[in-house]
Amino acid sequence: MWLLRNRYYQLLPFLLLYLLFLLGHFIGIMDIDAAQYAAISMEMLESGDFLQTKLRGEDYLDKPPLLFWLSALSFQLFGINHFAFRFFPVLISFLGFYATYRLARLYYNEVISYLSALLIASSQAYILMNHDLRTDNLLTSFIIVAIWQIAAYNIHKKWKYLIGGFVAIGLAMLAKGPIGLMAPVFAFSVDFIVRRQWKRFLRWEWLVGIGIVALLLLPMSIGLYQQFDAHPEKGVSGIRFFYWTQSFGRITGENTWSNNPDPLFQVHSFLWGFLPWSLLAFAGYIRESLRLWKSRFKLPNNDEALVWGWLTLVLIAMSLSKFQLPHYTYPVFPLAAILGAKFIYYLIYHPKIQKGFRWALGIQIFTISLLWLLAGVLLLYVFPSPSIWIWLVVVPFLGAVIISFWKLSYRIDRLVMPSFLTIVGVNIVLNGHFYPRLLQYQSEIAVAQYVQTRGDIPLNRVYRAGASHFHSLDFYMKGIVPIISDVHQLKSKGAGEYWVYADQKYLAIFQTVYPNTTIVKKFDDFPVTTLNINFLNRATRPSTLQHTYLIKITQ
Repeated sequence: MWLLRNRYYQLLPFLLLYLLFLLGHFIGIMDIDAAQYAAISMEMLESGDFLQTKLRGEDYLDKPPLLFWLSALSFQLFGINHFAFRFFPVLISFLGFYATYRLARLYYNEVISYLSALLIASSQAYILMNHDLRTDNLLTSFIIVAIWQIAAYNIHKKWKYLIGGFVAIGLAMLAKGPIGLMAPVFAFSVDFIVRRQWKRFLRWEWLVGIGIVALLLLPMSIGLYQQFDAHPEKGVSGIRFFYWTQSFGRITGENTWSNNPDPLFQVHSFLWGFLPWSLLAFAGYIRESLRLWKSRFKLPNNDEALVWGWLTLVLIAMSLSKFQLPHYTYPVFPLAAILGAKFIYYLIYHPKIQKGFRWALGIQIFTISLLWLLAGVLLLYVFPSPSIWIWLVVVPFLGAVIISFWKLSYRIDRLVMPSFLTIVGVNIVLNGHFYPRLLQYQSEIAVAQYVQTRGDIPLNRVYRAGASHFHSLDFYMKGIVPIISDVHQLKSKGAGEYWVYADQKYLAIFQTVYPNTTIVKKFDDFPVTTLNINFLNRATRPSTLQHTYLIKITQ
């Protein structure tokens, strides 16, 4: 592989990916989840209370605080904006890429290790989650760091690895709860069983690790107790919620959230999320399963089963949940990358499967052809691009893909490089063109930008009509926009001018109650995280749009 000839060459794909992620820094923040987390972080910074989490002044009990702490710190450093919101999570993603490389290097050669990091870094979902931020971003990175460090401790017996592993577990739990502990437990339990290392279950050093985790979780636990458990009148235990109900309750039924997912929901989420490497990773998983089956689940001490064990048990656990979303599968991606890298290496260097390489190459050609077709449709039909710069960047990428198929001499380069260049090129289209155009239909951002640009609208006289689960208006207005649930509320505020963000229903009510109501600006609105064919089709898009308004009321 030509990238491995020089260490500076090895860094080039990751530098390119960072520039791609950096392009995503400047995309607006999407409702619902990412905008909600950004608004919470902003509110935390402004209140100065980092132990109790609030959303619009009300108790918030859903996610642990690590993302909010990091984002609040970033807002302090860079100001309240979407660049700052993404700054630390993107850097932590690169820590996850490095940890994936180092974990694979403990057991495999340089080629497999490097490919593992490259596959995880260039998977579609990882690119997506570095601009549409969720807590799963931090969770995934800290889990792979934890497993790398503990695996290194098992091999080298150095305390620094044990401490590093359990610090990472504590941070993973601060990112998204007990799954940050259970994923390493699943991985090493399978590994110890398959390698018949029974004594490792009972090592006293694990107690030290538990103490480290408990110490890291102490600030969050204190905050939960002060905010919820010390107030029984609130009717909920914050500590029980985070350490049990939020995660395990989805399996036991204590957590009543349910979206009735199909049994293979996590599987098909993985298949699109791990593009363009999905089928290679899936084939790698099948091969690893057959290898373990043939060995009767008994491996020598110099081998490992933690990669297969983590991926298998975590997917099963997630699939048992009554409430599932596509990003729940992200924590298995680093291990899938290692299995995919092992399979690629097997295809290239095993002398008896020449036909297998040709099949894999054909599958990758088919996959990247579909991805480039998607990019073309987005550029030429969904949101036709008037900008020349996007073509000046994307066309050379497409040309490099075609050339790499014919000019690269090593088979591994022919299999990997066209797919890598494709996913980068397609996501330049997404991050540089599609998402910015799409977010023009998230009217809360458009309203906030309009008010900020006008400059003559007093921010303390801007309201929103009706309750809302969307929070980008608060974030881009850099403060909580008061909600009017009863249109008569404005009458108690006295004479003057007031501006209200309202939908079609509330517009009609305001016009009835307040004769001096004028429409300042009309906005197109669409829930941008729930795309459908009718919206993407330019001919039918107008029928999918709702309309919102910034209105001025004079009384």
